[in-house]
Amino acid sequence: MPSAQPHQATAPEAAYVPRPNAERWDVRLARTVLTTRTHYADIDNQLVAPDGFSIGPHQGDVLVQWTQDHNFAVPRRPGRRRRWDAALDQIEEALEDAGFTGLRRTVKSVQARAPLSATAQTIARVHPTDAPWKFTDTVCFEGYDRKTVGGLVGLLDNCGSRSVLFATDAQGTQVGSGYRDRPHAVHGLAHHYGLPMPLLIVQERDEDR
Repeated sequence: MPSAQPHQATAPEAAYVPRPNAERWDVRLARTVLTTRTHYADIDNQLVAPDGFSIGPHQGDVLVQWTQDHNFAVPRRPGRRRRWDAALDQIEEALEDAGFTGLRRTVKSVQARAPLSATAQTIARVHPTDAPWKFTDTVCFEGYDRKTVGGLVGLLDNCGSRSVLFATDAQGTQVGSGYRDRPHAVHGLAHHYGLPMPLLIVQERDEDR
């Protein structure tokens, strides 16, 4: 069985075009790593493949699950189990070689955290709206048209109960609510568009506009 390619820095993502409800940046990175450094199928995009990996976000990490013979259950037969374990070995090795850290292995999956650049990959500019009583900020992402990539972060009035933070995108669709603070909400909006991390948040004033 082919082994993962030798240690090599992961190249930056080329010309990513943000869109609403996008796949999170670290999931895309892990998908690129595994499709280029292993011979396994990406079953999220190749549904007919009998064997392959599936990737999703798991809190601040990515979670890679293996399926074999169209089945997520761990096989009992020794030969099939050896093939299963070898696949997870190669997935784990490929992610580690690409700079992923905090790798955690189970019998069914590999969990890991994507490497972060030392410099911000996305810059969010946050400015209070023209109606300060709304406690709402506009968010735009540097380098993108605010009419298509951006949104609002503010407080949602719960009719007398404790207000909660929310975020909406440039189309006015609610992205999420219940954020712990405004930076957390801005991060949620950035992830909604699949923008790469780390994120630098710049709080602007009227004179900055």
